[in-house]
Amino acid sequence: MTTTLAGAIESGRVEDITRSVIETFQRAKSMRAWANEALAPALHALREGYEGQKWWYPDLVQREMALLEGMRLCEREVSSAEQESSPVVVVATMKGEPYRGGKDVYANALSAFGLRVVDAGVHRTPQQLTQAVLDSQADALCICMFASLPSAVMLAGKIPGWLAATAWGKTTKTVLAGYGANRQLSTELGFDGYAGDGAEAARVVQDLCREGGVQEHEGRGGAR
Repeated sequence: MTTTLAGAIESGRVEDITRSVIETFQRAKSMRAWANEALAPALHALREGYEGQKWWYPDLVQREMALLEGMRLCEREVSSAEQESSPVVVVATMKGEPYRGGKDVYANALSAFGLRVVDAGVHRTPQQLTQAVLDSQADALCICMFASLPSAVMLAGKIPGWLAATAWGKTTKTVLAGYGANRQLSTELGFDGYAGDGAEAARVVQDLCREGGVQEHEGRGGAR
């Protein structure tokens, strides 16, 4: 029996992944503790396995869906006091991004790390995302990008301009997240930060929204 969630991700057995989510969640003292101790290593394992070509896209999707299923079964109400002062982050994919499931993993991960998440859905335009930011008065916008197709990248590059044209959007931080995210692409698009997985995305959003800005950490996420 696999004892860690990251180990279950490595094994790739769907039932082990879902069961490990439940067991590690039940042992954790809090949602935040579980996110740090079990979820973060699992998300790193997902990213490294895919980028290191240990498994292919269908294997990645299978692992992510099993992880999501376990998280949904363990879902708890997070007290308003726990998230009262947390940043609000809009999560979405751009129009032209073919992969949908990864966004759900990011949204659940950001929530597990204590952020107030507004899921704006998939295949969104810059106009739609700007409106979602304004409607929710979001502190950050996290764009999930996995395939980095030219059409999605082009639309993502328009987001900073759309946000800057609004009073609230001028202060909203932008984060490029996903297996296609890196410092160079983030800089070219004019985003404030980037993250390679959901745990890094949570840390980057928190750092960007904190006075003093983003802090560089070991790993791939950071400021542009």
